[in-house]
Amino acid sequence: MTRNDGNTCGLGTALALVALLLLAGLPARAAELTVAEYVDLTIARLELARTTWSGEGRSPVETEEATLFETWGTTAVAYYRYSGDHSKEIEGYLEDDTEKRDRIEALRDEIESLIEAAEVQP
Repeated sequence: MTRNDGNTCGLGTALALVALLLLAGLPARAAELTVAEYVDLTIARLELARTTWSGEGRSPVETEEATLFETWGTTAVAYYRYSGDHSKEIEGYLEDDTEKRDRIEALRDEIESLIEAAEVQP
């Protein structure tokens, strides 16, 4: 490994740490998320995963997801906490909004197929 490779890895790590520090300072708006916003964010997160798996054969990196969550005014920690705290409401919402439920299921199926295809390739 050359010195340049080490610097590149160090730069990437440094950028990830800076992003995390900046995000830690943001107010956690997840408590203010509605169930509809949570579901829409879930769809956006799955679309991001589909994009990275189809284009680059990988899952989204932490900084890509952090940027998505920041766009929605929340953090990954708050997002996942919200899902645990409001699971019944989310389930009820998706029972009523079958279009969004079907979209989530279709994205999950597509991502699963992309992952399987990536694992088969040498």
